[in-house]
Amino acid sequence: MLKNDGFYMAELMLSLAGWLLIAGFIVPYILQVKKQTIQVYEQEEAFHLLYESIQTVLIEHPERINNTVVKGGILYEVMWQEGGKEVCVTYEDVLQKKNQLCREVP
Repeated sequence: MLKNDGFYMAELMLSLAGWLLIAGFIVPYILQVKKQTIQVYEQEEAFHLLYESIQTVLIEHPERINNTVVKGGILYEVMWQEGGKEVCVTYEDVLQKKNQLCREVP
């Protein structure tokens, strides 16, 4: 019979320290990736609204009207600049940062 008295606690502490190190590096990385994924989704929605507005003006209705759209809990403001030659979409992202996308209309 082998006697291993006293080694069990040290092994447990070593494995716990290893798991804490792994979790300390991976969990913040996963949270950052999640925030970036949400930001990309919000930006994609803004681009869709921007190009939908341009297509609507060019194809269906020639009037350029400012409007507000809520998608996924985010408030997107579609604003036509003076002269109607440029349209901008502004929104506040998941990090509470104000973003604006603008494109010229042919």
